[in-house]
Amino acid sequence: MGKNKSQKRDNKIVLKKTAQEAINDDCCPACGLHKDNWKRTKRYTCCSKECTQFFYKHCIEATSWQDLRFQIFKRDKHRCQSCGKLLDFHEFNCDHIQPIAAGGDMWDKNNLQTLCVECHKKKTKIDRKIIKSYISYEEAKQLLREVEESGYARGRPY
Repeated sequence: MGKNKSQKRDNKIVLKKTAQEAINDDCCPACGLHKDNWKRTKRYTCCSKECTQFFYKHCIEATSWQDLRFQIFKRDKHRCQSCGKLLDFHEFNCDHIQPIAAGGDMWDKNNLQTLCVECHKKKTKIDRKIIKSYISYEEAKQLLREVEESGYARGRPY
């Protein structure tokens, strides 16, 4: 999927999947009308003022990291997803289940969970080990090139 066209510098407007797909397909995210059929200028996100109002009410899931974080806290019913402890708003962490450095999506609600401070510390320790052992696709390609250039891949050790 392409980059979110509604992304801001430090925040990101997180759209519902169907709205994001419509934008990526050059369609109005509210009604699905293709940009070729718009009467309005095509630089807008929506085809009309009415669709823009609908878009802001029904197509946006979160407008910032703090907003998304709080939604996860509410979704998880204010409980740590590891130990079950009931948490106050000021004592929870919004944790990435799959670390971003290991390919996890920062903005995907399915990759987020509420953890208490203690459980978050334990999980972060484990995540660091995962990240340490994680090798990116680009790093893997570079290693393969080095192996091929050494001649070792063709059965010659040197």
